[in-house]
This record gives sequence, structure tokens and C-alpha cells, in this order.
Amino acid sequence: MQFDQAYFDRQIDRRGTDCEKWDDRGILNEDGIPLWVADMDFPCAPAITAAIRKRAEHPCFGYNCENPDNEGALRAFWLRRHGLDIQEGQSIMLPCVITGLKTCVRAFTKEGDGVIIFTPVYGPFYESIRVNNRKIIPIPLQADGQGVYRMGMEAIEEALKGGAKLIMVCNPHNPVSRLWTREELTELVQMAARYDAKIVSDVIHADFFYAPGAFTPILTIVNAAERT
Repeated sequence: MQFDQAYFDRQIDRRGTDCEKWDDRGILNEDGIPLWVADMDFPCAPAITAAIRKRAEHPCFGYNCENPDNEGALRAFWLRRHGLDIQEGQSIMLPCVITGLKTCVRAFTKEGDGVIIFTPVYGPFYESIRVNNRKIIPIPLQADGQGVYRMGMEAIEEALKGGAKLIMVCNPHNPVSRLWTREELTELVQMAARYDAKIVSDVIHADFFYAPGAFTPILTIVNAAERT
């Protein structure tokens, strides 16, 4: 299969399919251009479509057991693509990233605890804290003279001194498109260790970067695995 420009530039009309991106009139008017959601208008890879069709041929759609092959595929992908060696039994499947964010907030903090987020950031970061009755501690990202956004390390430390228990990171960051460097992540991990805070890293955009940039999994930072 040739995944070339022609494949991705097909103009597929998705209107009338209950597609949130195109059909939600509470967000988008009839003549609007939907630039608000990470939903790509190109065809699913044929191998994935074929696998779904094959499964759908069986008439029963009950509960599935966990398949060890799924974890193996995940581990192999991360090692091949990003040099992260996830050991067997170190991963669990969740319905979606947002469920993961909410689960981590509940697991690593208690009601009333402060949770640090770097703003602006993907909306469900706020909601995962708010619905669990934790305190949102927004730390605005600061653009330098070249327009590159950076974490405010001093503000982070002040928040941790004030009792924040969790730091939520988006890497690469949505929406400012920062690939956090190894140096930045190392400083963040060291700071979290000093104040005994946990880190949650949402890496759903890990494969979106331009050379010579490279994605750095926070779990490849020394001592990060103990609190991430």
C-alpha cells in the first residue's frame, strides 16, 4: 500500500455520519471549517479495516479477555520507535487517554490536593482534575525571544513547595507543539523527587515531530520510573 500524498489528500465527505468534527452544530456552523479537534480526514489503514471486518463477521460482540499479543505489540513499537524498553507486565490497557488522566488523578492524589498543569493545554487536563475535586494549579508556558514555549521552573517549584502533589505533562505539548527536551524533563523529574510529587505524562502525540527533533520518553530519564 502506498501511503503517499494522494492517499492523505483524498477529499472524503464525512458529513451526515454523526461525525463530531463535522456534524456537531453546537460547535461548528454549516459553513464552518473544523480546526478544533484531532480527527484526521484520511482513510484508516487498509490492514486495520480488514481486521475489523474479519472480527465483525462473527455474530457475537461480547466481552474480550486481554490478549498478550496486544502488550507485545505495544512494547515492540515503543522499543523500535522511541528506544523505550517497557517490561512485560508494566502496562495496562485503558479505554482512552482521558480515562488514564482521570485514573491517575484519583490514584496519586486525594480530594483538595493541588495538581499542576502547563497552560494552555488540552481541555480534559482541566476536567480530569475538576471532576475529582482536586485543585487546578495552572502554570502558564512562557514564550522566549524566538517564540519557543518553556516551562516556568521557578513557578513549578513554588507550587510544589505549596503542597502540589501531581504534575501533569503533555509531551509533545498540545497545543504549543513543544517537544520537551531531555534536559527539561530531567529537571522536572529531579524537582518532583525533591518534593515527593508524582508525574503523569500524556504522550499521545509522540510520533508527531520533525527532524532533527526527537521525542524523549520521560521514562528514559534517570529515576523517572519511580514517580511517573
